[in-house]
Amino acid sequence: MERVAGTSRAVSGERWFQAASAGKHVTSWAVGGLAEEGRIDLSAPIESYLPDVPNAWGSRSVRSLATHTSGLPEYLLYQEGEAVPETRSGFFQTYRDLPVVVGEGASWNYVNTNYILLGFLIAEVTGSPFADHVGERLRGEGLAGIRVASPDTVRARNATGKWASSTGSVDAVIGDGDIAFTPLGAAAWLEYLLALHGRDGVMRDLLFAPPAFRSGRPSFYAGGLFVEPFGDDAVIHHAGHYDGWTAMLYLNAGLGAGAFVLTDQAPRHTRNVRAATQHLLEALCPGSTALHQHPVGRVNPELDGIVRRGLIWEAPPSDGSLFAEEMRPTFDGIGVRDLFSLAPGRELRDMVCIWERRSPSVILRRYRLRWSTGVEHLLTGFTPDGRLFWGWPC
Repeated sequence: MERVAGTSRAVSGERWFQAASAGKHVTSWAVGGLAEEGRIDLSAPIESYLPDVPNAWGSRSVRSLATHTSGLPEYLLYQEGEAVPETRSGFFQTYRDLPVVVGEGASWNYVNTNYILLGFLIAEVTGSPFADHVGERLRGEGLAGIRVASPDTVRARNATGKWASSTGSVDAVIGDGDIAFTPLGAAAWLEYLLALHGRDGVMRDLLFAPPAFRSGRPSFYAGGLFVEPFGDDAVIHHAGHYDGWTAMLYLNAGLGAGAFVLTDQAPRHTRNVRAATQHLLEALCPGSTALHQHPVGRVNPELDGIVRRGLIWEAPPSDGSLFAEEMRPTFDGIGVRDLFSLAPGRELRDMVCIWERRSPSVILRRYRLRWSTGVEHLLTGFTPDGRLFWGWPC
């Protein structure tokens, strides 16, 4: 069913919305459940479970796929206008010659290939289509109003929007974000996530404990969720959008508060939806977002300038020395998404540091960016010599 923005259609608690990549963590959740049951080992190479995976990809661990630290290439960059193959065997046949980008753990790159492979892994290990297994696991937890997306909640991706098994006989929806929620289901899921965050174990580690890079510096992405330091705990967030849907999940783990905004707005509204989610949560639970944080009072023109040159620009930076090894593949733009700028089409009116943490090995800073179109927050990480190893907005 095609969703048309601006229809003024009433929204009930049972209406379905596609969460797109904001649902990636549900795939990680299913993987974590299989790990808790001893059916997979998160540290094992993916080839242990997918014998037909391309040889160059096979040594990457299951956990590295979930945390986008595998170093695998982004298959979406190589389509050249052609439809993505509809079968697992066709996917591997089409993309098997794509070279890996870097070694595992060297860099963080948002790569949909990782979650395609996790969807294949779930189907392979369970012997059930991805959609069926996730649905069964959700029902087992008593969670309603959540499902792998079906044709009435998302337009077909390319040909059918579905993947077949390696034999081509069993449909299995892909694992890189095809999850739909109703408003009531989203509320129940937020409570469930907060409860998971309060438990110890494999599942909590996968979803909420980002791994360190092989350099020893921290990353801020766990199993399908950004996890940023905040107060004595963390804020957890992820946005998603495609085909007219935009969603944003935001949790403050320390305060036990969260918001999940689901809309039928096109991707160009992503930043507005992210901002609206934080304003909503801040209004309901004051102090739960970066909106309440105040300037640190310490000016650092050198680091501010690095942020402006590396992340806020009209023309791409030519100086690769701005970036540490964790961000260098993005600057080089080979096999991963190009380095993005926060600036195009917007006027930056103010930039101020509202949080800082220093250690002998890293400097972390959160900035408040006031644009002509609204307010945004940006977590940045610097090496001691002032190179960027992390930079992501919320």
